[in-house]
Amino acid sequence: MSSQPIIYQIENLTKNYTFYSSIINLILGSISNILIILILSTARTCRKNHCIFYLIVASITDIGLIFAYLPFKIAGELFEESPIDASTVWCKVQLTACSILALCSLITTCFLAFDQYLSTNPRRQWKAMSTLRLAHRLTFFNICFSISHNIVFIIFAENGKFGCTIYNPVVKTYFKVFFYPIFIIILPMTFIGLLGLLVYRNIQWHMRRRMIVIRRRLDRQMSVIVLARVLSILILGSPFLCTTLYEINLNDNEENENKLVIYQLASAISYSLLYASYSMFSVGLDIGTTSCKICVVSCDAQHSVLFTEQLPHHAHIVQKEFPLYDEQSPVKILDIVNELFKKSPYLKDDSSIKSIQICGQMHGLILWSSKSPRTIVSSLVTWQDQRCSTEFLSSLGSMLTHLRTGYGLSTLLWLIEQQKGKEDNLLKYDRAGTIADYVATIFCDDEVANQSQISTQMATSWGAIDNQWPVKHRLLPEIVEPGTIIGYYKKKIPIYVALGDLQCSVFSCQPEKNEGIINISTSAQLALVTDKQSSNRDQLPSSMCVPYFQSKDLLVAASLNGGNVLSTFVDLVHSWNSSINSDSSSLSLETLWSRLIQRGLESTSIIENISAALFGERHDPSMSASLTNIRSIHMSQLNDIGSVFRSICHWIIKNLFEMLGNDSLTINGITGTGSALMRNGVLQRELQNRVQCQVKFNEHSDAAYGSALFAFMQ
Repeated sequence: MSSQPIIYQIENLTKNYTFYSSIINLILGSISNILIILILSTARTCRKNHCIFYLIVASITDIGLIFAYLPFKIAGELFEESPIDASTVWCKVQLTACSILALCSLITTCFLAFDQYLSTNPRRQWKAMSTLRLAHRLTFFNICFSISHNIVFIIFAENGKFGCTIYNPVVKTYFKVFFYPIFIIILPMTFIGLLGLLVYRNIQWHMRRRMIVIRRRLDRQMSVIVLARVLSILILGSPFLCTTLYEINLNDNEENENKLVIYQLASAISYSLLYASYSMFSVGLDIGTTSCKICVVSCDAQHSVLFTEQLPHHAHIVQKEFPLYDEQSPVKILDIVNELFKKSPYLKDDSSIKSIQICGQMHGLILWSSKSPRTIVSSLVTWQDQRCSTEFLSSLGSMLTHLRTGYGLSTLLWLIEQQKGKEDNLLKYDRAGTIADYVATIFCDDEVANQSQISTQMATSWGAIDNQWPVKHRLLPEIVEPGTIIGYYKKKIPIYVALGDLQCSVFSCQPEKNEGIINISTSAQLALVTDKQSSNRDQLPSSMCVPYFQSKDLLVAASLNGGNVLSTFVDLVHSWNSSINSDSSSLSLETLWSRLIQRGLESTSIIENISAALFGERHDPSMSASLTNIRSIHMSQLNDIGSVFRSICHWIIKNLFEMLGNDSLTINGITGTGSALMRNGVLQRELQNRVQCQVKFNEHSDAAYGSALFAFMQ
C-alpha cells in the first residue's frame, strides 16, 4: 500500500510537468526558431551558405511542428477534450501535418550532417560537391518524399480507443516492423552518428592548417551547430524513440522535434516515468444479469487486453409461488467471480495489480451486514423484478413519481412497507447497494467509509434525483463520484466505487461527438453522450439522462426488451419442436439459433403489426408482446419463421430509436456492441437498415473492458 501513492504522485507530477513544459516549449521554441531564421537569413557572412539553408529549413519545419502539435496538446489538458478528439477531419489533418513536418525535420538533419561532412572534407573533389544547388535539390526531394509517404495518414487516420492514430492492421504493421525501428531509429541514428564523428575529425584536421580566418570561423560555428543538433538526437532522441517503439504508439511524433531540446527532455522524462507502470495492469469486472466477465488491461499506451474470460453464473432463484419476483443468489455470483480471478495467470502476483474497478447490472438491490457480509446477506432483487405494482408506486407520493418497478429505491421502500406490523427483518442489515457494490465491498479488506457508498451512476438508476435521495433511510448509501476509492484489496490495491455497466460499455467505445452507442445484451440501450442537461430539458418519458464521466451526461433509451426477448422466442420454438418430435430428432438450442439467424437473413419481408415488448417498459409497464390484425393474407408470412424472427429483431431496433425520440436525429454515427448484437447478423442488418449513417460493430468493447480502462486512467 505504501508504494501505490508514490506511483500516483509520480504519474500526476508527470502529467503536470508535461503540460507546463508544453507551454514553455511553445513559447521558447517559437521565439528561438524565429530568431534563428532572422539571424541566419540577414547575416552577411551567412548568405548563400548551403549549411545555413538547411538550418533555416529545419527551423521552419520545427516551428510548423510546434504549432501543429503543442497547442492541441495544451487545449486537451485545459478543456479535457482536444479538437483532434472531437473531429475525424481535424484528426487526419493534424496527424498528417505533424508526420510530414517531423519526418522532414529528421531528414533535414541527416542532410545537414552530410553537408557538413562534405564542406569540411579535406579532399577538394568531395568538398566541391557541397553546393547550394545540391541543398535545394535534396530539400525538394525531402519535401516530396515526406508528403507522399505520410499521405497514408489522410487515408487511414481516425479517432478510436487509443486516440487519433492508424488502426488499419496492415499499415500499423508497416510502421511497427519497418518505419519506426529501421527508418526512424537504426538508419538515421547510425547515419548521423557516423557523420558526426567524421565531421569532428575533419574539423581537427583543419585546425592544424592555415586558412582564411573569417572562413574557418564560419565553418567552425556551423560545425558546432550541426554537432549540437546531432548530439541532441543521439542523447535525447534515442531513448525517446525506443520508448515510442516499445509502446507502438503511432500518435507520438515528438521524436522528430530534434531542435527542441527541452521538449525532447520533457518527453523522455515523461515516458521514462510512465514506463515504470508498464509492467502493471488494471482489472475490470462486470457483474451481469446472466454472467460475469473479467478483463485484465495492461497499463501501456495501447491498453492491451492481457486476459479476458466470461462465465455464466446461473444465479437465478426460481420462485413458483411469486412469479413477479426476480431474484438471484449472491453466493453463486461470488463463486463465479472467485473462479474468474483464479483463471487469470496475471492475478497471481498481487504486486502487479494497479487497481480494480467493478461494474454491473444497475437498478437492482441487495442488503448485507458489514459485520459478516458473506453470511448475513439478502438475495439480489434484480432490475427485472416486477413486485412493485403501479398501485404501490402511486402510493409513494408526488416526490417519487419517477420511480419504476425494479429500481433499488422502489424495492427498498416495498420491503420497508412489508415489515409494518411484523418483526423487522431488515434490522440485521446495515448496508445496501447494487450487486456490483456488494462484490466491491467483499473485495475490500479495509473499507474507507463507515457506511456503504454508491456512485452517482448507480444512485441515479436506483432513483436518486440530482445526486440526492428523495427520502431518508438508514440503509441508503452515501452518493459519491466515480473514481472514489472505497477500500483496498489485500491492504494495498485500490478498489473504486462500482459503476454502471451501461456507462462502462459506452466508455469502452470512446465515442466521438454525436456518435450513438447501441448495446444489446440481455436488455437493450441506445445512448448518446451529451453535455450536462438543464432540469427543464424537454425529453420523452421513455428516455432519460444519467450521469456519465468527465462532467458529461448520457442520454439513453434503456429498453427492458433485448436479447431476452429473442432467447424467450427461441426457447419457445425449441419447446414446440421437442414436444412434437422425439428427443432424438429435436434440434439443439445452438443449432436452432443458427438456423433461425440464417432464415432471418434470407427473409425478404417484415411483419409490421408485431410488438415484442414481452417484458414491458419502465415508462409503460402495460406494454406487452402482441401480433394483431392477422388475416388469411398474412399467413404466408407467419409460415416463414425467418420472417417472424426478423420482425422481432426489427422491432427491438425500432423500439430503441422511438424511445430516444428526436434526439436520435442528431446521431451521425453508430457503434454497436453487446453479446446479443455481436452474435446476431439479423439484428446487425436491421440496425444498418434503420440509420443512414455509418455503423461499426465492436465486439471487443464491453463493460468489463470499459471498467478496466477507467481504472487505468485514475
